[in-house]
Amino acid sequence: MGLRPMRHANSRYLYHKNVGGQRGAGFVIVIRSDQRGATSCQHALFMLHWLNRSAESFLRGKLNSPDIPLPEVGSDRRLRWNLAKLYDAMNVQRIDQGLTWSTLATTLLCTPSQLRGLRTAKFATGVTLAMRIVQWFSRPAADFVYAAKW
Repeated sequence: MGLRPMRHANSRYLYHKNVGGQRGAGFVIVIRSDQRGATSCQHALFMLHWLNRSAESFLRGKLNSPDIPLPEVGSDRRLRWNLAKLYDAMNVQRIDQGLTWSTLATTLLCTPSQLRGLRTAKFATGVTLAMRIVQWFSRPAADFVYAAKW
């Protein structure tokens, strides 16, 4: 189960490993992240699990939330963000602070529709936005991640 270097077309070495029960998922995510400059919050969980790191361990500067490990998963499970739970917690905090969607979006460097869309999102949002949200209301990312049956 060791890492095997693989040569990418752009002369970069990538590593192929069984990540969260999904063989090859690790290098596909690295390629996508390199090409787009970003990755989804769901794809980031593969890498975090592979590296055995929390989401907060990659943040720079002062943390607004505790650095809590992600849930443990077996080969029959995959880490997933609970976007509806994230939306609900964000919306409660937004209302408590008397903020409009536009004001909150400005604070989080996104659009109001990106925030409102979390309520019905089927797949993911960007990991950068997800982490901005959890840091904004001082909760660890692990509070919104669960081990889904796969």
